[in-house]
Amino acid sequence: MTTDIDASRKKKIHFLITLAVMVFIFTQSALPGKISGAESSTVVRLVIWLADALGIPGFTELDADIIHTVVRKMAHFLEYMLLGGCLMVNTHDWYEEKKKDAGQQGAWWLVLISLAAGAVYASTDELHQYFVPERACSLRDVCIDSAGVAVGAILIHLLWLRHIRGSDQKRA
Repeated sequence: MTTDIDASRKKKIHFLITLAVMVFIFTQSALPGKISGAESSTVVRLVIWLADALGIPGFTELDADIIHTVVRKMAHFLEYMLLGGCLMVNTHDWYEEKKKDAGQQGAWWLVLISLAAGAVYASTDELHQYFVPERACSLRDVCIDSAGVAVGAILIHLLWLRHIRGSDQKRA
């Protein structure tokens, strides 16, 4: 059984990890278009090399611009999926502290809280990019980012539910 000090320390660590992910996203968004594009181009070259090394047919014939777009959008999705998972962990921390009765263990509304927070952050991040040289503000990216938040939050919530159900079965 954890003590209140351990729980408090754990919550602080969860919050700091979430903050670090948000700072990472912000700093990536602050990169001018040429630098950001160069980073993506490096990943594109790695993907093409890997596909060629693995002998994936037809992959190397794809237009590099298509691969570049997919890499950039996947980066958006994955970093926001990580953020969604972190937000969900923080939401669970808050919920565990506040909940009084064990009857609401499903609590899917917690996913909506995490999704709303992540979507707001994605929107402000895109607005931030509007002011960065050679970058743009894109509703499509907000949607991709929000989808990433949703997937991350749902995955963590499902793991949390599984953990709770496992704990209930052990007690019974």
